[in-house]
Amino acid sequence: MPVKAPRLKPGDTIGIIAPGEHSTTSSDMQVGRALLEQHGFRVVFGSHVSDHYGYLAGEDAARADDFNALWTDKQIRAIFCWGAVWGAARLLSLIDFDSIRRQPKLFIGCGSVTAIHLAIARRADLITLHAPDFSTFYSSRYTLDAFMRALTSVEPFGDVGQPPPPDIPGVTDPPLITYVPGSASGRLTGGNLGAVVGSLGTPYEIQTEGRILFLEARDLPTFTVERHLTALWLAGKLQAAAGIVVGECVNCVTERGETNTFSLEEVLENRLPLLTVPSVYGLRLGQGKDTMPIPLGAQVRLDATARRLEILEAAANQST
Repeated sequence: MPVKAPRLKPGDTIGIIAPGEHSTTSSDMQVGRALLEQHGFRVVFGSHVSDHYGYLAGEDAARADDFNALWTDKQIRAIFCWGAVWGAARLLSLIDFDSIRRQPKLFIGCGSVTAIHLAIARRADLITLHAPDFSTFYSSRYTLDAFMRALTSVEPFGDVGQPPPPDIPGVTDPPLITYVPGSASGRLTGGNLGAVVGSLGTPYEIQTEGRILFLEARDLPTFTVERHLTALWLAGKLQAAAGIVVGECVNCVTERGETNTFSLEEVLENRLPLLTVPSVYGLRLGQGKDTMPIPLGAQVRLDATARRLEILEAAANQST
């Protein structure tokens, strides 16, 4: 059974780290902090969140020090990532996984933070939250409400990824598409497509056997999406999964001037229907405006025919 962290309650402290890219929007710090405090939480920033080293928020050792220091601090009940577009995988050899096993905490992030999610899954078997980062968890009321529920509830989330009601009933963007009908259950794994592919051949390589594989992407040209899916195909990761959920692929389009290339839907149509496992595209999971946190490592049920993903257990357990 996977390990669960205690849920958050008013008065608990959330630690903020920047495990990857340096953020150039300092106002995010004030807005995010104010919202968390309005919901009754205390906020502590890592010592190096404002550092700047190339495109990164400080040197690797400094960013890892923030991660390890906040994780070992008994007053910190959750670790929330900020500005981690790229670079989080550089920390993996520096993370204290023994502390993670000893002191389970909610770990929250998306994008390249998927590298850390996968590493924690391999080394500590802890359920973590693939969720908007510190600058985007308030991108809409839908997202904020879902985010707070994920942090504080011990009830299963149920159906996820359905967007708010559209202006025109039955019309969504992206569309909801079933590529292979059927249903499957298993533990949820995955996250950002580029980070998932980056795990291949490492000690933290994604495990998909018998699991529901979730993939999302942002700001990738479609030829890169195709290349990443091909890598997962060649590694046997798509074939081994019990089911596949492709969430939002935000701004994943053909590059300007490109004509002899695939669209995103053509890329997916070229791969997913060749598999025998249920697969669906278009659930609001990933890095879009209206998105919902999902617990990586939790038991889920995919009904690709009905285009539904049901979360069967919460990310957290009762507070101690």
